[in-house]
Amino acid sequence: MFPILRTKSTDKIYYVIIEYQTIKVSYQE
Repeated sequence: MFPILRTKSTDKIYYVIIEYQTIKVSYQE
């Protein structure tokens, strides 16, 4: 879908953002 930067610290942050966005979208439906 979109490029995920592979960095130790950013990796976790990106994962949280992705999960948050997914939950947000699920909530809106």
